[in-house]
Amino acid sequence: MPVCNGTTTTGNCVDSYNIFANDPQGIGGDPAVLALMNSLPGANAYSLVDGLNQAGFNWNPPSQFKGPNYYVRVDHTFGPNDNVFVRWLQNTFDTKQGDFLNARPAVYPNFPPLGEVNRLGKNLAISYRHSFLADFGERTYRRFQPV
Repeated sequence: MPVCNGTTTTGNCVDSYNIFANDPQGIGGDPAVLALMNSLPGANAYSLVDGLNQAGFNWNPPSQFKGPNYYVRVDHTFGPNDNVFVRWLQNTFDTKQGDFLNARPAVYPNFPPLGEVNRLGKNLAISYRHSFLADFGERTYRRFQPV
């Protein structure tokens, strides 16, 4: 679309209007609102809406997940009928630069994240199994075997 100027004034042309420069009382903008608007990034997605009066802002907020993660496992078989299993899991799952799991990322560049979370996970699993029936099937089979 052409810019509205002295020659193109009607039809499909784009013009701009500075509200503060044309304020009849000369009040100007609210300093708090202007500071907020100046801290926001400029639009970079004009295809989201009409692209002339409105525009959007797309970006991928950063995320960082910190460890460490520890995993220890022991399996031992003592005999044909006995075994033991032990597992220990321990982790530190910290979400830095914004918590995506709870929808609290950094909303705009250079803004602080809405939240960060430090998670400490611990898990212990212990299992001991003794099979009383390990040879039950074999003995039953011999007992009922046809002669």
